[in-house]
Order: sequence, then structure tokens, then C-alpha cells
Amino acid sequence: VMSNSNLPSDDTTYCLCRPRFSAFDSYSRRVLQTLAAEDKENLSSQLISFPRYERSDVNNRKIQLSTDEQLEKNQLPIGFNLEGRGVFQSDPPANSLLSVLAEEKSDLRLRGRDAARLDHLAVPTKLNAVFFPLLAMLLPQWQARLEEKYGSIMANSSNNEDRSNPTTGSNAQTSSTCKKVVILVSGVGSPRNWTHSMDGNSTEQCAKLMERFIRTLYPDWVVVQVHSNTNIFRYDENISFVQDELLPCIQSWRDAHATGLAYPDEILSSSHHHQNRNIGQNRVDHLAFDPDWHKTMSVTLSFADGSPARNHAIQAALRPYKPTYFHCWQLKTFWHESKIVDSDIEVHSFEEMETLPPIDLTTSMSNRRFQQQQPMALQVIEEMKAFKVEMETILRQGDEAHDIRKFWLRKTRKPVLAVLAVQMTKDGPVKLYRGTNMEVSMPTGSLCAERNVIGTALAANPTLKRHHLKIIAVLSVPPTNP
Repeated sequence: VMSNSNLPSDDTTYCLCRPRFSAFDSYSRRVLQTLAAEDKENLSSQLISFPRYERSDVNNRKIQLSTDEQLEKNQLPIGFNLEGRGVFQSDPPANSLLSVLAEEKSDLRLRGRDAARLDHLAVPTKLNAVFFPLLAMLLPQWQARLEEKYGSIMANSSNNEDRSNPTTGSNAQTSSTCKKVVILVSGVGSPRNWTHSMDGNSTEQCAKLMERFIRTLYPDWVVVQVHSNTNIFRYDENISFVQDELLPCIQSWRDAHATGLAYPDEILSSSHHHQNRNIGQNRVDHLAFDPDWHKTMSVTLSFADGSPARNHAIQAALRPYKPTYFHCWQLKTFWHESKIVDSDIEVHSFEEMETLPPIDLTTSMSNRRFQQQQPMALQVIEEMKAFKVEMETILRQGDEAHDIRKFWLRKTRKPVLAVLAVQMTKDGPVKLYRGTNMEVSMPTGSLCAERNVIGTALAANPTLKRHHLKIIAVLSVPPTNP
């Protein structure tokens, strides 16, 4: 936000601007240096809040003040006021950091209607505020989502026995609130203009600004920065970044949560340093995981447009965590209209977003490639195909030849087949088991095919452990008349 002495003192005082990509790092550093020496109390007093609006028509075009009394009363903090010259103590002085010289204005992109008001380059201009509209909308919605999801766990936590080390208190079950960790992923892209700085479009310093904003509003949250110095526009470099830096960071939190040990931010304390000093570096024994750890941990991915290569690499890597998606579909409502609209962020579950296509195995090339990449899965597929042929052959026979319709599947008469792959040792042989659903009238009710096939495997080998179960395939077979 810029202002000059000729602007009126009402809401038109603010002229919105944003650095061009080549100057993003430079301006972020200037604002960050201005705020660097401030404590939380001073920063809290410098917060700027805006009222919340909502979209009121079916086309999401008309915007009006929110009719929700709670939202209307609680205005949303969206940034910092930088005008307190006596407040911010920096070296060099804040005035020189925030002043925008005439030759520097070309590095800033002005909002359309504001450009004409600053067309006189001789007019003294300075930065007097910094806004984070998308982040400001995202944080309270994420918090509300977590409270909705884990509310019952938090409410019952005081009545549950602490399953973790009582000195850590690190798990969601043992705290009255969820532990919230925000991972800010920043990066840099190779500029197309060779005259621009290689780091000019880096968002690392902006992420540090965002961290100050988050810590001011939510001092109990943990904020972690993960920065990549590789080109965010290249797929191969994004894949390497995700595998070598982002995933190990997430896994360190998961491992601590699943094993009941101290979280990475708690390792800094001397009492936990020896206990968990290798978390995130050495491999953690997954057999020590609480089998229900995934019920009390969730991953949320927020994204807008950005680099397609970066977005896709992160989404693909997080797939095992089945993340919730927060998509910022309207990026510039505040830019164009100076309004905060919560519905500019849409929330989707993993199941809604999952679009993994089937794999074609009809050609010899695709079959051979799949055999090389996933040989165990191909064994399960071939076993399922044989199982399906046998079941369909039996179903085409008369009811006098079997009791499938009359007794075993007397409710729906619809067979569901399951094939389970079991491997007792890492490089040992794979043993396949078959199972079907059962719909007999018993006090326990019907049994699904998956439960039956696992029970069959356990009955065949009572030494079976859960990590020996590798793949399970399920197939519904249409009812066939004899």
C-alpha cells in the first residue's frame, strides 16, 4: 500500500500496489527489515482489519456486507500498518526503507484506478501498509475446519488417559487443542529476462513476512518454512525438491505424532533433544506407529494458480495423506474492490478431488511396463481375473449346483470378490488369498469380502502381522441368471 501527501484522508488514502516479479524479493526484504525488531505486542497494535463480505447471487458476482452477525462484529485482520515512524526501530531508518523513489515506481504494479493518482513522479511516495488478504482469509477457515473435525477428540481428551510420554504432551489426544503446524513453501524461478536478478522473484522473504503475520495472530501455532532454490517452473526440479525437502519435513511431524514422541519444535528443549534428535533424518520404525495415528492427524493443502509444475508435484506427493484442499479461486477480490470475501476460498475433500485414472493393461507394452513397476499388483490382478471367471461360471449354473443365491448371498445375490497379497519378508514369496462377501442371517450381520479374505489369511497363518498385508483388490460381480 502506498500513499502520498496529496491523497485525501478517507478510504481513498490507500493506493494498492504489488511488486513486479523481478522486484518481489527486494520489496519483501525492505518490509521485513522494517518489522524485524518488533515484538508481538507492537505488531499486534499495528494490525489493520477489514469487514467481511459475502457473495449474494448465484453467479457469485454481487458482493455485499456479511449478514452473519458474528462475522460482522469480528473484522478480519489482514495486514500491518507501517506508518508508525516512532514504533519501528530499524537500521537504516524505516523512512528510507519504505520510501519509494521516482525511479523505483516502475518496479511496482499499481491497481488500475490508482495509477492515475500517482502519475506525478515528483510526488513523495512511501509504503505505509502491507496486506495478506488470501492468507488472512485462509487461516480462520482452516482453524474452524480443524475444530469441526477434531472437536469431539478435544472435548474428550481431558477424560482419556495420556498414551504418550507424559513429559511431552505432544499428541492431539493429550491436549485441549490441536497442534497446528503451518508449512510455508517458497521458491524461486529462473527469470525470462536475463537482465533481472536470479533471485529477484524469490518468495523466501515474503514467506518470512507471512510467518510474522501468522505468529502475531496465532502465537501458539508452529510455522515452518521450506524454501527451494531450484527452478519452480521445472517438473524434475520440483519432484526433487518435494522428495528431498518437503516430504521429509512433513514425515518428521508424522513420525513424532505416530510414535508419541516429541514434535520437531519440541526437540529444541534439552529434555527431548537426546530422545528425538534423529527424527526427520534417520528412518523411524513404522512398527512403532500407533495404528490409529491417521485418525488424529490431517494434512491440508492450500493453493491458488502458481506454477503448474510446483502445484502438481506437491499434490502428487501428498496423496498418501489424503489431504483436504483449500483452493483460492478468486485471487484479486481485495485487489480490485478492497473487500474480504471468505467464499473466495473453496474447500474440497480428498475424495472429491481424487481423479486417479485406471491403468490400461490391454496392450503388451503397458502390461510389460506394469510388470516391471508393480509386479505384486499384477499378480493380484491376474488372480482376480481368474477368480472372476470361476465365479461367473458357477453363477451360470442352476441353483441346485450351489447355495450362493439361496443362502450365502440371500439378500442382494450380488457377489463381491477380494484378493489379498501377503508377503512375510521383504524379498520373500507373495501368497495370494481369496475371499467373498457373506449375507447370511446371523447375529453378527453380513461380512464384507475384505474382512473375510483377511480372516482367511489369518486362519491359514496365525503368525500374520498387519504389515504383512500388502495389497487387497475388490471387485463386484454383476448377478448372473442360470
